[in-house]
Amino acid sequence: MTYRLVFDVAQRIPEIAVGIAATILLFGVIAAGLWAFAELVNAWRQIAVASLTLAVVELVLEQSRSGLFPLAFGLIGVGAEVARTRVEGLDQFRTPRGAIATLTCTFLLVWTAGTGLGKFGAIDLTNRLNAGEAQVLEGPVTQFSEVALKSECFAVQGRQFCYSDAVVTPGFSRTRAYGGPINPGMSVRVWAIGETIVRLEIASTDAPAATP
Repeated sequence: MTYRLVFDVAQRIPEIAVGIAATILLFGVIAAGLWAFAELVNAWRQIAVASLTLAVVELVLEQSRSGLFPLAFGLIGVGAEVARTRVEGLDQFRTPRGAIATLTCTFLLVWTAGTGLGKFGAIDLTNRLNAGEAQVLEGPVTQFSEVALKSECFAVQGRQFCYSDAVVTPGFSRTRAYGGPINPGMSVRVWAIGETIVRLEIASTDAPAATP
């Protein structure tokens, strides 16, 4: 049977770099805000560009729609600031110019940093996978269950795995609600270290290739 790779824990490593970059920028924004908030909000455009760019990169690397909400939140804040500069009457807000975008983009940086750094264990898991420490299971997906937009479980050869897009993990975590590849009855090959799926392949005749 021919299989297609849909997830490998090594794919998480670039996300760690994005998380580190977001963390550095976040600390810089916080420090600048504590030192001189007025000057910080004047630089809201630069903060917005940097935070939105990092969030988009993280979203593309993760290939999950679970990050669309924080990205949309950041875009709404930036859109509000742009509207204040172009629409008469909207400049009557009591908040300083740039404050809305700065605060929403700071939230976006928190999400990006947390999501990226939460995958830090991918480095160790990749080394252990390459060292042959993973258990390999192959067969049809059984005992499939899901809680919409929350979690998903399935079993292979009697071994059950559960995961959720809401939980940051270096292992496989993409549910069907967010475009995940697992379906009941399909043939899969799973590499697992403990309870974590570190590599996942699906039979090429069951479903098109997907990324986590």
